[in-house]
Amino acid sequence: MHLRLALLSVVVCLATTVAAQSSLDIGTQTNTYSSNSRGYYFVAPVNMTITGLRVPTDASTDSQSVEVYNITSLGPPITFTSLFYQNQVAGAGIINCNISVTAGQTIGVMGSRGSTMVNSYQTGPYTSSIGGIPVTLTRIYTNDSGALDVNQATNITEEPSFEIGRVEMYYTLASTDAALYYPFEEGTGSTTQNYGTYSAASSAIQGTASWTTPGQVGAGAFGSTTGNAGYVNTGYAPDLTTGDWSVAFWMNTTTGYGYPFADGGSNGFRCFVNTTNIYLYGGYSLTSASDVSDGTWHHVAYVWDSAASTVTLYVDGTQDAQATAQSPPTIACTGLQISYRNSNTTQFDGSVDDFGWWDRKLTTGEISSAAGAAPIGATAAA
Repeated sequence: MHLRLALLSVVVCLATTVAAQSSLDIGTQTNTYSSNSRGYYFVAPVNMTITGLRVPTDASTDSQSVEVYNITSLGPPITFTSLFYQNQVAGAGIINCNISVTAGQTIGVMGSRGSTMVNSYQTGPYTSSIGGIPVTLTRIYTNDSGALDVNQATNITEEPSFEIGRVEMYYTLASTDAALYYPFEEGTGSTTQNYGTYSAASSAIQGTASWTTPGQVGAGAFGSTTGNAGYVNTGYAPDLTTGDWSVAFWMNTTTGYGYPFADGGSNGFRCFVNTTNIYLYGGYSLTSASDVSDGTWHHVAYVWDSAASTVTLYVDGTQDAQATAQSPPTIACTGLQISYRNSNTTQFDGSVDDFGWWDRKLTTGEISSAAGAAPIGATAAA
């Protein structure tokens, strides 16, 4: 199903130069094709704005045509709405646009040059990155007559094993105020990147890393419901004694035991799962009302309101428990750990995805959005 959106009236489109932006790596040309337009789709790992598009001139210097899609289902058939369309733009310049993209959204991009719809190919699927976070570009195509030189596509299809059509995409990222943001998109290996503001955060995974692919959000999640022998020692030591804080993450466990996160020191600050419930300790004392150990993904968020001395737990976007007259630990943190507690060398027997820490209160709207399977990076804009 295809719904055309009248966006040309609100999106300014000029073939000119775009500055102060990043470009998506689409690889180099390996082959060419003509007769139908080709492209790729990806899942946005963070909030972003697509600011420009350009069909490379490797295969043709004829006029360029591009279209961007919000893909709601990969089907088959793929269902989508058109977010942007511009055809028969002369020259080699970038086509400016202003397309807001939300983390977790599946975006399709297609383009070609000339009336014969010439494509520049790269072997697919192609591993690229957005803001340093890995993304996979997977081929989509249309066999609609005239698309995209004369008209928009009304049908698009996924072909994961074939070449992607190379369309340059330029973008800017939303800012983040999360001190820690681990999306765990790597899905393999012994390192994982923090995309929060704490630049000294460790990327090394301690012990033996285990992964779940795909994750609840995106390509990967850290750990496994069959056991986990690895953990992340972030090195970030928040000041719990002054000001507000929030922590949010996805978790999945069947055995219901261990620490999704904890401080590595002796202050007792920890989040603990035992049998069915999840607990927060270390000055604070809060027990969930919900069972979070049922082998399904649950979104968990804690919010500390220092002025009210209240800590609130949200499970799957809804307030689950609250404790008043609370006090933070008197001993300072030494460094947050994910999926581990150093003092008793106990890992979390489960998977963690999209882990974030803020030195402020998340709003209920932000928590609700994250629990709707948008990566928590989407809630991190100040």
